Amino acid sequence: MNKCSALFFAGITLLLPASSSLAQPKIIVSIDTAYAHTGKIEFPLSQFGDEITDFYGVFPDITDVSNVIICGKIGTAAPNVKKLGLVQLKSNGKFDSSFGIAGKTILNWGVSDYPNAMFVTSDSNSDIYLAGASGQSPVDLMPALFKFKRNGIPDSGFGGDGHIALRYDSASSGEFMIVTSVSTKLLAAGLNTANNLRAHDGFCAMRFLADGQLDTSYGIGGRALVSDTNFHLKLHSVSAFLTTNASLTFIGVLTDDTDSSHSEIVLGRLNPKGFPDSSFGKDGFLTTGIIFSSLSKISLVAGIQPDYKIVAALPPTGITGFMPITLARFTVDGIIDSTYGTNGFTTVAFTSGVSRARGINIAKNAKTVVAGSAVGALEQCATSRNNLDGSPDITLNQIGTAVVDVDSGVYSNYIIRFVGIGLKRYIGVGSSIHG
Repeated sequence: MNKCSALFFAGITLLLPASSSLAQPKIIVSIDTAYAHTGKIEFPLSQFGDEITDFYGVFPDITDVSNVIICGKIGTAAPNVKKLGLVQLKSNGKFDSSFGIAGKTILNWGVSDYPNAMFVTSDSNSDIYLAGASGQSPVDLMPALFKFKRNGIPDSGFGGDGHIALRYDSASSGEFMIVTSVSTKLLAAGLNTANNLRAHDGFCAMRFLADGQLDTSYGIGGRALVSDTNFHLKLHSVSAFLTTNASLTFIGVLTDDTDSSHSEIVLGRLNPKGFPDSSFGKDGFLTTGIIFSSLSKISLVAGIQPDYKIVAALPPTGITGFMPITLARFTVDGIIDSTYGTNGFTTVAFTSGVSRARGINIAKNAKTVVAGSAVGALEQCATSRNNLDGSPDITLNQIGTAVVDVDSGVYSNYIIRFVGIGLKRYIGVGSSIHG
């Protein structure tokens, strides 16, 4: 699809009705027009398509929404070639001129580089790490980490130029989906893709020292992999989470390369030392039995609760008409949690048509917040909130879901995160699709 999308940062206020004496007051969703420009900040980063992948901000209260950092993929004239984009905004929605070049950092080290997730250290340096991919070919990418100083400038002390790209082995490509700190070290995890029959698709991780060197005490020489042993199965749509005792738990979609109509949700786990967890599934790899039959590529997004249960938003099912999102919850052992919803599943419908999930974040009260879009003639920003038992949280917009058209019917738009910032105010972050 030919699209030119602009990144946007939308401030959304959830207003309490006048009868706030109710035991459980209902929250009505509307745009907070006091925020920035009529409740929305929208800014193009390049002439071609842009896509937000993650954001970071500390919001002590609604009066302080400054220093918001947003990372994303910057499109180029070549459809498969991306650049890394990083911006910092002030509370009025203007670019922070002290960050990067006039508030922006747009870079590429290879032919194609992009981030999937961001981690900002909690120490006085507030270093910015991005997890993603880098490569000299847009179809042969390596898992990559990028490090920036707090002013948006690449840290030359990390990998020599602010980035490190490493394959799991010479027969593989891949990308990192998360990066976090474990003690004084960096742990990055994501997807390994086999380039030939000498390698396997799988969940991979690498652990790094502060200077970007591999921590050879982790896994095999600093690298770790857990995979299925069938060469013709391809893994995609991977999410990874740090779980108990610094182990890593993964969830993704496994598709039969010889039959693209057959896809299954799978999980994996690496122990804290970087080896497949033998107590989880078969050698750390677990098939769930959740199978999809579709000619289109199946994707999912997921989040993790404080008790380490994983909630995944499965793709909408059906051919035409009503196609809601299905949420499934998995226990720490990787099995479907029968105490959630109906036998482990519940549905979320943003609209009477197609509902699309683009991100999940777990609120501080452990409720599941799904961000995405209601799909019709145009896409519109949408969110939902579910209680711990899977039921809709009807204190949100009276029905547990909300749809807000931030572009007034002119463009399609969606959000990837919907995060509380205090006093019943929320920030939504996503993209507006022009063209």
